[in-house]
Amino acid sequence: MATIIGIAGFNGRMGQQVAAAATSLPDVVVSAGLNRGDELDDSLHIDVLVDFTAPEATIERAKACAHRGLPFVSGVTGLSPKQLDDLLVASETIPVFYSRNFSIGIGALLRVLPELSNALGGYDIEVIEAHHRHKADAPSGTALALVEALRTAQRPTYVHGREGTASRQPGDIGIHSIRGGGNSGEHTIIFMNDGEEIRIGHRALSRHTFALGALRAACFVVGRPPGFYGMEHLIDI
Repeated sequence: MATIIGIAGFNGRMGQQVAAAATSLPDVVVSAGLNRGDELDDSLHIDVLVDFTAPEATIERAKACAHRGLPFVSGVTGLSPKQLDDLLVASETIPVFYSRNFSIGIGALLRVLPELSNALGGYDIEVIEAHHRHKADAPSGTALALVEALRTAQRPTYVHGREGTASRQPGDIGIHSIRGGGNSGEHTIIFMNDGEEIRIGHRALSRHTFALGALRAACFVVGRPPGFYGMEHLIDI
């Protein structure tokens, strides 16, 4: 049986990518596209809502889904701590699948980074991310997820870019954002000491990767009990 989805932010870049990707999947049907001002009412017969809007709209959509008992999937970045808490509250009533990056590759990378970071204790760490000129939030949500995965027993200090004359301090993790062109997303983690350098990179070749991941998440979350789900659950299966 096909999963029937609605897309919030249908006319946006990611909304259009999700709709296009769904045409290649026989078990997914897009039956509703919502944009700003469109209501989530009982006339929409969908199994799950996939959201690529903006932080404020995301929370309103999540609350509306919780009211209807409808599973909710979102990939919106730039959420405040309060907005993340609001998603957690919604997940007490419905299954909420949230990810700052729907790439399976990034999901796998987040799995291995804590072990690698622990193995390379004492190495300097820098994270560089690059995105298209239209991306509003910096650092990217993916970069923030990566540095969270890099945390070891000693809480790091995050340094956003560098200027002035201060030298690097032990425990710093540098985060650097680049914006321009049409880059779909590129992230590089660099581990360095005096004798060697290790670089781990991920580059999204198109937004289609994220769209397919979001659709996989939508199919996964339908029928699940209330809870807060992420890419680690998809990787588990």
